[in-house]
Amino acid sequence: MNPEKMIRTEAKRALQNNWSEAVTVLVILLLIPLGVIALLFLAYYVIGDIEVENLLSESPIRAVLFVLIHVAAVAVMLLLSPLYTGFIRYFGKIAHKREVSVSEIFHFFEDGNMYKKSVSFMSVVLIKCFGILLACESLTFICVFLSKESGDVFGYASVVFGILGAVAAFLIMHRFNLGVMLFSYCDFDGITATKTGAAMTKNNIGKLLKLTAVFFPWILVIPFLGVPIMYVIPYATCSHMVSMKYISDNYFQNIENSANSENIENSGAIES
Repeated sequence: MNPEKMIRTEAKRALQNNWSEAVTVLVILLLIPLGVIALLFLAYYVIGDIEVENLLSESPIRAVLFVLIHVAAVAVMLLLSPLYTGFIRYFGKIAHKREVSVSEIFHFFEDGNMYKKSVSFMSVVLIKCFGILLACESLTFICVFLSKESGDVFGYASVVFGILGAVAAFLIMHRFNLGVMLFSYCDFDGITATKTGAAMTKNNIGKLLKLTAVFFPWILVIPFLGVPIMYVIPYATCSHMVSMKYISDNYFQNIENSANSENIENSGAIES
């Protein structure tokens, strides 16, 4: 049995008695993007549809409202981001076979200090993850604008930059996944979680990407079928948490072994 299949089998067993709660936690989490999308649709209904490439030609009031609406949407996402860390904490506990309940998703709302730390941490993660995406999308926007004046070359370039941005953001997100787990489940502070997670990922990014690739066909059909999301997302999340559990256990075991070896060497040097 290959490693990915073993991890998925363990994840299924861990979820065996927790499916209904896992789906409930997912539904709670999905209320964030659905709420933001509803807000954007309402705003577009009020001010009228605005195309991004024509933003500069719009009236100042409509252009400002357009920007403010999107800033508000991002702010809502950030202010509710502790639900995501609670979501990861929930599946981290399942992966570690600990007792868990739906209320775990609200863990970081229980204390003002924890809430502020969670929002701060997720803000940094999202800025780092989507910074390069925004840079590529900015180039995409410029190319779309120029393509109207200079033909198809810039139109093709906009597609390339858009794809590169999405791929880069995807890879960077994987780089920070372990950091999010350490912060959410292991209660590391933000800086330590980010640095340690990056160090863990350095030699294990291939394993994480291979596991993601297994679920990729399922993810592709979600927009067309809808229902599998209630099965795929909990299953994929728990599988990644199981994988990260083994990666973190091996990482800290190696550190402990190195420290023990160093102590033995130092003891031998002192005795001699």
